[in-house]
Amino acid sequence: MLNNLVKSVIFLITTVSFCNTINIPADYPTIQQGINAAIANDTILVHPGIYSEGLITVNKDVRLWSLFAVTQDTSYISQTIIDATQIYLCTVNADL
Repeated sequence: MLNNLVKSVIFLITTVSFCNTINIPADYPTIQQGINAAIANDTILVHPGIYSEGLITVNKDVRLWSLFAVTQDTSYISQTIIDATQIYLCTVNADL
């Protein structure tokens, strides 16, 4: 049983040590670029600003947080905005 506990602690330390924090926009200018660069268990920390991004695709196990998650300062919620109003989507049907 002690052997399993030691293995679990080593696994936890190893797993935690490979987690990165990606800061948006310091490390990548867009949230999507940060997600694309992330690996499993990374944190994408989005700093205050307006991010004009329409469709954000998260296809891996990452945490997407504003600074509220690490500071508990609720003012960060209204200061960190994903604005999709200028994004236009269209569908093209090639079987006309």
